[in-house]
Amino acid sequence: MDQRWINAKTDELNTAFKAAALRHGYLFADPTENFERHELCGRHGSWMFGLLETGRFHPNIDGHRATADAVIKALGVANRTTQPAQLADVEAQAANARPVAAISVSRNGDQLALDASASTDTDGAIASVDWYVQHADGTEEVLTGARATTTVPADEQAVVTAVVTDNQGKETFSSQVSPAAS
Repeated sequence: MDQRWINAKTDELNTAFKAAALRHGYLFADPTENFERHELCGRHGSWMFGLLETGRFHPNIDGHRATADAVIKALGVANRTTQPAQLADVEAQAANARPVAAISVSRNGDQLALDASASTDTDGAIASVDWYVQHADGTEEVLTGARATTTVPADEQAVVTAVVTDNQGKETFSSQVSPAAS
């Protein structure tokens, strides 16, 4: 879930940067695709320096190559006549309101009932809800749907996070702790 949050925030920043660049007549090179599976905590080895390394959160040599490739690609497809349309699209993405997560987590013995059906989106609709249930043993369970149920032993605490996504792809993360039953 942490990786998903980092990616969502990176996408939001990139959208804002792209809108600002296009608004002022500049190109924007987005290296996101080039980093796929090599991002921070990537499955195939990160192209970023880690938190405790001297180059914190900056690309390593492979990351710099991926970024350079994105710049070369942006320069190669530069077309000033399409910039106004790109700007309109990106500004619409940047203006998209974040959905409001309204979640409840209730416990009945070993059963947890998860409900995000009251979540709203002022400029669209809720498209999906993903639930991340972090169990006391460190495992994580992923469920989908506005309503879901899962089993957690009554004597164990669980941390539940809902990721509410609107029809334009913007996400809100909301967490609650379900304490162990007394």
